Amino acid sequence: GQRAEGGGRSIGVFLTTAPCPLTTVFCTLTTLLLLLLFLLWPLCARALPPIEVHFIDVGQGDAILIKGPDGANALIDTGNLSMGFRVGRYLKGQGVSRLRALVITHMHPDHVGGIFGLLSGLEVDKVYDNGVLLKGNVFWDEYRNFLKELDLQRDVLKAGSRLDFGSLSITVLNPFEPFTGNMNADSIVLLLRYGDVRFLMAGDLNINGEKRLLEKDVDLK
Repeated sequence: GQRAEGGGRSIGVFLTTAPCPLTTVFCTLTTLLLLLLFLLWPLCARALPPIEVHFIDVGQGDAILIKGPDGANALIDTGNLSMGFRVGRYLKGQGVSRLRALVITHMHPDHVGGIFGLLSGLEVDKVYDNGVLLKGNVFWDEYRNFLKELDLQRDVLKAGSRLDFGSLSITVLNPFEPFTGNMNADSIVLLLRYGDVRFLMAGDLNINGEKRLLEKDVDLK
């Protein structure tokens, strides 16, 4: 306020601003929206697109399809010799024409056999196995020759290896070196992590292999 003197009188001039109802409402709404955003932001930040894990019916044996984000598809095992074409048809029906990874957990025919009928028309970035040398094993020899004929890249997975597909990670928990010499105990064991979701895929791990994992104090969570 200002006070002016004149004509023997003092004149006081005071400027005041009355609150505008519209301004008050706008500020209140803005505050509420910011508070809501603050509370919901952690939930939004953790939101991930869905993934799919398909346990394909191959009778005895395994074939597990992982449909990850952004087309990051992986197949764990292929069923037996007679199931390769069925697995291939299933993948086609799911719109899968490319695999970022094909993992063979071990060389038993009900896990590796289907590979020979599976790969026709299917693009595979890399094939993984446990690296156990099986001299004289028919499937091992045929498997290696088959990959060479198709000029497919092959790599070995052991405990501590990891496959990353964006927000989806697959950690290898088994096998350890030295190998046990038992194909089941030396199966590749995988732990899939995606946000708060976990999948443990243990191949044909037997009780001795399970004990070995516990002795190594492996984090199964």
